[in-house]
Amino acid sequence: MQLIEKNNEKTYFLDFLRVLSCLAIIFLHVQHTAAVDDQTINSTIRANLNFVLTNLQWAVPMFFMISGYIFLGVKKECTYRSMLKHYVKLALIIIFVYTFFNIIELFYAEKRFTLDLFIKSIIKTISGKSWDHLWFIYSIFAIYLVMPVFKLFYDKADYNLDIFIFLSFLFIYLIPTINKYLPIKIGIEYIFGWKTFYVFLGGYFAKRKVPNLPINNLIMFALIVLIAILNFYSFYYLNNPFMSYSNRFLVVFYTSLIFLLSINIFNNENKFIHEMSKYTFSVYIYHVIFVHMMTKVLHIYPLRVNPFLNLIIAYVVITIISFAFSMVLQKIEGQVRGLIKMTNR
Repeated sequence: MQLIEKNNEKTYFLDFLRVLSCLAIIFLHVQHTAAVDDQTINSTIRANLNFVLTNLQWAVPMFFMISGYIFLGVKKECTYRSMLKHYVKLALIIIFVYTFFNIIELFYAEKRFTLDLFIKSIIKTISGKSWDHLWFIYSIFAIYLVMPVFKLFYDKADYNLDIFIFLSFLFIYLIPTINKYLPIKIGIEYIFGWKTFYVFLGGYFAKRKVPNLPINNLIMFALIVLIAILNFYSFYYLNNPFMSYSNRFLVVFYTSLIFLLSINIFNNENKFIHEMSKYTFSVYIYHVIFVHMMTKVLHIYPLRVNPFLNLIIAYVVITIISFAFSMVLQKIEGQVRGLIKMTNR
């Protein structure tokens, strides 16, 4: 990620959040695939993996918050020309690349190549039913299409932004939660969803920061630890996790605390983290290929023997391979672009 500045604002903390979120998502996919593709593991292991899942639900929302912070809060302008030229084009390229991977996957399963197989791959891509993790690309593609309009509202909003964030939280998270306990359900339908909420929440924190004081940082860190402890207790002793898909509004607080604490703490450049952050988007796109190769091609099932140790080893290996692959891919892309420029001279 290139350093973006607006009014001399430095955003080094985004490097840290991108790397942290990317590493969390890789682990989620490694453990999920290992569990789903291996029916021999016992219920205790599955329960422990579900507990890990409840603690890492902030990872994907964090990427939407980062996008909101950059495009709404940091970039001086956000136009359809720039969005279509760079970001929408990138999303389309990724979708078509995965059409090719769909063909390979279907060919591996059916052991034949036909026109019907090719058509199936295209249909899966168009309908959004290709590789599971690509839902993020389809979602961010749609958000980029409306980001310039969001930017216009954001730049002119003042206290209206506070009201919008409050209403979004109320109708997207709080009301659906309390509806489970009310005799009469609140039926108002809110037109925005959780992805849009996190985009605006990221932009909101670009305007409304917590003062960088030791006491504020200590309180935020203590709350993060407290929520994690309560989640552990509620999961293992009450059989009702503190953070879950049924209590998503608590994930908002947890994600926000991590985001705000990172703004205050990680405000100096770290060259290693900065370098890694350049490849996080590419790693997110391609790491799933290596995750699936682990079980479906190589038939490696890390949860069967010494599950904790082997899961960590599998995670580290796949993470290294994914970053190395992304680095090589971007280097090749750079060389190709250089050749094209030389040819056009």
